[in-house]
Amino acid sequence: MSTLADIPYIPLEVGEHIIDQLIGDVRSLRSCALICRGWNNHARDLLMASIHIQSSEDLYCVCDYIASNPRMSSLVRSLSISPALAVKNARCLLEVLPVDLLKRLPNLQRYSIVGGVRWDPLARVSFHATTLLHFKTYLLVEELYLDTLEFHTSAELARVLIALPRLRHLQCQRVDTEKMTTDSAQFRDKCIRLSEVAIHHTSVHTVCLILQMSLSTLCSLRCGVYSLEDSDPTPLPDFSELKHLHSLELVADTSIKFAFDQIVPMIATLPPNKLRNLSITFRSLPRHWQTSSDQPEARHPLEDVISSLGIPSVLVSIPHGKHNRLAFWSKTCQRYFPRLHERKVLRVECSSGDSGGEVHLGHDAVVSAIAASPDGQYVATGAWDGTVIIWSGATSPQKALLEIQFPANSGGCRSLRFSDTGEFLAGIMCLEELLVWRVVDGVQITRNTSSNLKLSCAWQRHSLDHHTLSIFDWGIHEAERSAYLSVTKVHVLHSGTVVTSDSVSLSFDAIHRPCDGNDFIIQSSSDSYVAVWLSFSSRWYFWRLAESNHTYEMYQLYIETPDVSPTCASFVGDTTQFMIGFDDGTIRWWDIGGSWSPSSAAEPRSILSPSPKGCKVVGLSISPRHTFLVAWYSRDRSIPVLRRNTTLTAQDCLGDDFSPHVVLHGHRAPVSAVCFSPCERYIAATSRTIWLWSTRNGELLWTSRDHDTLVKHIVFAENGRTLASVDEDGRVCIRVLSMIVRDIPVPSVDGP
Repeated sequence: MSTLADIPYIPLEVGEHIIDQLIGDVRSLRSCALICRGWNNHARDLLMASIHIQSSEDLYCVCDYIASNPRMSSLVRSLSISPALAVKNARCLLEVLPVDLLKRLPNLQRYSIVGGVRWDPLARVSFHATTLLHFKTYLLVEELYLDTLEFHTSAELARVLIALPRLRHLQCQRVDTEKMTTDSAQFRDKCIRLSEVAIHHTSVHTVCLILQMSLSTLCSLRCGVYSLEDSDPTPLPDFSELKHLHSLELVADTSIKFAFDQIVPMIATLPPNKLRNLSITFRSLPRHWQTSSDQPEARHPLEDVISSLGIPSVLVSIPHGKHNRLAFWSKTCQRYFPRLHERKVLRVECSSGDSGGEVHLGHDAVVSAIAASPDGQYVATGAWDGTVIIWSGATSPQKALLEIQFPANSGGCRSLRFSDTGEFLAGIMCLEELLVWRVVDGVQITRNTSSNLKLSCAWQRHSLDHHTLSIFDWGIHEAERSAYLSVTKVHVLHSGTVVTSDSVSLSFDAIHRPCDGNDFIIQSSSDSYVAVWLSFSSRWYFWRLAESNHTYEMYQLYIETPDVSPTCASFVGDTTQFMIGFDDGTIRWWDIGGSWSPSSAAEPRSILSPSPKGCKVVGLSISPRHTFLVAWYSRDRSIPVLRRNTTLTAQDCLGDDFSPHVVLHGHRAPVSAVCFSPCERYIAATSRTIWLWSTRNGELLWTSRDHDTLVKHIVFAENGRTLASVDEDGRVCIRVLSMIVRDIPVPSVDGP
């Protein structure tokens, strides 16, 4: 007779220690309370330590429970009143109803009041004198948190603070008053124990009131720079009477130089030799700014103010700054404060990471481009802040090899391309510039600047020491009222010598400038074919590179689809097969080779509909050997994968040779990017999560939730050994695939 296996015994003290680590995690504590009787009491006690009330029904239930279980009242340490959006009379819940509950909580330490919609006239709170009397009698809290509240007058806010005689810590966020009391001196030094204050998104008047109420007791102040700046006549707060202030933290959401300019008049009123620590925190740097524009030409006047005040410690903190950017931010701050750096008074911190202690690497702005070198040794990423970072693609843990800063006023990076040998890297800037760097040391080889908008570029290798970079840019013949696509050849030798040939103009029929996002340029893998879509004329323009004289022959493809528009397109490798995804969910194929004559029209060779109608095709991807086709859609979270039915050469493949293979499921948000591994065994797709599947049967092999925001780009290294991804927050993750899946096949040197 079989017997059940013995269940492992966990000593009670070990279980209680585990439960203690879950403070604040309501779901986990609730699960622990239901596991066994031994864990129930301890988990239930921790659940009662913090109560969150969102409606009158919640309030009545808590009151009834505490009335029937008096012992529980002494366990409550924190109470939060936050009316839900569906609550009709939120003011009553905030102002009156909590009084009966507050009388039953003798050990309450923290009280939070979170209001409703800001600036709603009906949402202004006004505590009755009787309510404040009950507060003073029963509410012996030491911490008060106010969020999204508006009082009728500043006097009402002052009376709330006075009604809490033991108040030590105050945190205000989005707290304002409709009218300012003319005589605020009557509240001077009324908060006799208030020592720590944190204020954000609050008017200058409210800040001045709170400071005046705690002149003799305030020791630590945290406030936003933006909330204290003033355009008209209200003066900045006067810090001269703060007798015991020793720690000041100023939080900014602007660029470094602008924040330093605003801080100078703020701290100028501080008494000398009183402040021990000054912290300047850049909570969220602008995501589309260029860091080169913030580089100081001379030291900042703030340094003189800090020195005159005798502040012994200055900390510049960038919580969202990536750890690999610490050297950059340190040098930037040292240029602003060279003397503070010499005296070892200045410290700079970049602390981007997660709760588990893992640090984040990447850019401090939105990453807009990513590329992997053909040999897999390097991965390059470019961002809107004007930086390009070259990473090692063959080592673990992840390592940044060098960082390249764009020239001032050149804009952010739009695209990156490695040369065939991985020796050079080309980058297109937003403001009509193209730069080429040597990868090994980041030295700039050449810089192409013109008045034309740079669209794309492509590399070709003629020999081991001779590369050609084709630059495609857009120009307008104002006199002739016509547009043209300009092609410039840049010859780069191994020695670093650069020779630029004359530009060749490929003309269009009508004037138009593709800068609205609806027009785009597509290139084949080796630059043999170029396609441009002009939305205003519903016409595709195609060019083919003639091998004999390296000139481009133009073809025009007319698409008569008045009810649909193309959303993405791609060549099938370097073949004449061209596919277009449309906003009605269809994928259509054309063959632009063969006996076509210039300016001809053609019907698609095939129309595919792998997803339900109504979902716009967001992107297309073809596997390196043209075996698989995948499309992702605007509202469909599944990913249909099509497979070619027969084994054909790249020149013979047609659209109708593809049929449904598998459908990949799992994403909880719309898919943002998809790519195939070079060996075609794996397919990776992203949203906020990265999923890796087998192309053989759609089996899910690996899932990554390393990114906290939407993943915008993902790419396999061409040697198939690494997978790189970037998200909206600028984080870059490079993973060695051998640590994820086994038996990673590596393509041979001669190709597949």
